[in-house]
Amino acid sequence: MAGADPGSCRAAAAAAAAASSLPASDYPWWHPDAYGYDRYEQAVEDHWGFIVAPGNFTYTAPLFVSEFGTCHNSMDCLQAPAAGGAAAAARAGMHGGRWFSYVTEYLRRKDIDWGYWALNGSTCKGTNRASGAEEGYGLLNTCWNAYVFPPLLDALQAIQPPTNVTAA
Repeated sequence: MAGADPGSCRAAAAAAAAASSLPASDYPWWHPDAYGYDRYEQAVEDHWGFIVAPGNFTYTAPLFVSEFGTCHNSMDCLQAPAAGGAAAAARAGMHGGRWFSYVTEYLRRKDIDWGYWALNGSTCKGTNRASGAEEGYGLLNTCWNAYVFPPLLDALQAIQPPTNVTAA
């Protein structure tokens, strides 16, 4: 959604909010520059986060982040690289761990429902894909009998508990 007019996004959301829940997606390439969480949060709010803003009755609707994922082969997939300091983090931009840590923090803070890409550990045949090849974003190994990277599962489980539920 980089470059999309937030006003047009809000108009589309207002039209759809009356009838249904709305899907949203977020990808690291929508955030080409390295910046802090606050700036990331504002970018998301401008594009689709406003849909769940408290008291925003014009646009408020159920929201489901329908797809996000990250690699599963190192901690750099889950958090900004620590080695190399600020210069290395700036070179990494919003790809990988920095973006993943921001999107999961946003989902946790806003108590937004989500779906992860992907559960499967291997791919099916398709464009630039070979049947049985490793799914680079999958939670499962290629045999589908164990998690490929338990820290990724831990990161996802950390954003599962509801945060806006009140006791009866």
